[in-house]
Amino acid sequence: MKRYPLFIAAGLVVTLLLVVVSGQAFSERSPQVAEQVAPTAIDRSPSEMSTIIIGSPMPDPPPFPTVEFPAVEPLPAAPELDPILANEQEVARYTFDGSDLDDLSGWRFGQIQPDPAGVVAWSVWNGALSSPYNDLSMYPLNDVLAIAPDALAGNGALEGQVALDYNTHAGFLLGYADDQNYVVGMFGSANAPRFPGITLMHVVAGQATVLASEPEFKVDNDWHTLRLAVVGTTITMTLDGSPVATGTLATPLLGTGVGAYAGSDGGALFDNLRLVQQQ
Repeated sequence: MKRYPLFIAAGLVVTLLLVVVSGQAFSERSPQVAEQVAPTAIDRSPSEMSTIIIGSPMPDPPPFPTVEFPAVEPLPAAPELDPILANEQEVARYTFDGSDLDDLSGWRFGQIQPDPAGVVAWSVWNGALSSPYNDLSMYPLNDVLAIAPDALAGNGALEGQVALDYNTHAGFLLGYADDQNYVVGMFGSANAPRFPGITLMHVVAGQATVLASEPEFKVDNDWHTLRLAVVGTTITMTLDGSPVATGTLATPLLGTGVGAYAGSDGGALFDNLRLVQQQ
């Protein structure tokens, strides 16, 4: 029974030694841990920091692009029209061979929709009526109209010579009441941005209905004889003597105006226009 105090004393000595050794080991390791987790300082010397100047002027924008139309050789004079049909009577003729004021007196000009950049005026050029085009902006350009001084009441036709000076579309219109009501027959070059080939279209209250279309029809930039005729509610478009489009109107024409129709994204020429009335 006397051995128990000795065992207890020995156990206390061993425990004390273990505590001392553990404390020394922890004190030796803790500085190393502190060195591993300490953040590294960032050098922000003033010489390497970027400088922001408030109120610096903006750089000049690049120059605004302009459109350059290709140079083309002037067309020869437009050929004469064939004699009028036996059942038709000539109402008016427009040759554009005199002065600008004489040839365009009484004509009215306009656009289907306003062009934000404005449009150069229609003019007489080399003895032909030249449609306007705008080479000063990149806006999508709108179609333009030239309304003749004379009108067509009833059955008849507008015929004449039309040439596409650039990649555009052009034609004649009948039954014009205003820029939102008319019928138009036109042809466009193969590379025209809009309405290539043949298009016959009726516009009522600004809404267009295509009566006939042949976009693959090929035309060149020479003079073409165009005729747009109305008989009752039937519209017929003839190009160079051959019928190319026929359509039936769902509603009668509202007006009696006639004239030239062209896209202002290029140049179109009109000459030897003739208005005929069926007897």
